[in-house]
Amino acid sequence: MAKKTTPLEKTTSSLFDAIPAGTLHVEYDDQTLDAAVGKRLSTWAIVSLVFGVLGFLSLVHLGFLVFSVIAAFTALVAVFVIGRSGGELVGGVFAATGLTLAIASGFAGPFSAYVYEREFDRQADAFCRSWFDAVKSGNPALPRQMTAPYWQRTVFRKHSDVVSYWRRMVKGEEEEHQMAHSYLCNPTLLTLAHLGDRAKVTYYRTTATLLTSSKEQTERIYAVTVEPEEPGGKRQTFFLPFFVEREVHKTPQGETMVGWVLHSNDHIPLKLGADGLPAPEQED
Repeated sequence: MAKKTTPLEKTTSSLFDAIPAGTLHVEYDDQTLDAAVGKRLSTWAIVSLVFGVLGFLSLVHLGFLVFSVIAAFTALVAVFVIGRSGGELVGGVFAATGLTLAIASGFAGPFSAYVYEREFDRQADAFCRSWFDAVKSGNPALPRQMTAPYWQRTVFRKHSDVVSYWRRMVKGEEEEHQMAHSYLCNPTLLTLAHLGDRAKVTYYRTTATLLTSSKEQTERIYAVTVEPEEPGGKRQTFFLPFFVEREVHKTPQGETMVGWVLHSNDHIPLKLGADGLPAPEQED
């Protein structure tokens, strides 16, 4: 193929002023020019890069992990297509970047969800244990108030505040009056208050957890082991279910408040099976 030469034109006030015109040439041929301008960027590589970036939406919701899968798939297809193109396609760097982002986002989403669930579980456990401490204190108003978020609770600064609290409950509507009476007479609460530190609380298991953008709830079971009064006596254990929820409240000033709530129940110990553990039908 014939060679073509083109002289570089002389530029004003430049280094080339010292070089005689026509002495500097750039040589190229038609094949080199066609190879330089004929390469195309692989569409698969671009798609993999885009979906690799979108894959990090899995930090918001795990459903977006599908973007990471698409990014990984299209990146592998891009590598294959580029290799089979005979040099007509480029974009290996884009494909490699898309694959890297797919792997990173594929791990980032589940890891973030795992950390969030562990923190939720830790807070739920701390709240349930604080309920036991409130019951053992001998003041039934404290565990009773835990059925509402902290921004709706009455602040007890002195004994008269507690008395006023129960008077309001008793003088309220008939349903509220009955609930207050049943709570004060609840056998489990009275037993725990009487046992005090003899009752050792242990987390048993979580039966259900719901974590969505609108609700965060969990059902848990705690084992209460009662130490014998006399040396050599037998320990006794019963199991209590809890249904707790983490609520988010925004004030008119725009402040976000997060608090835990114990959904009211009768605090009835679960029935035990032949193995001495909660019967499966009781946990559902």
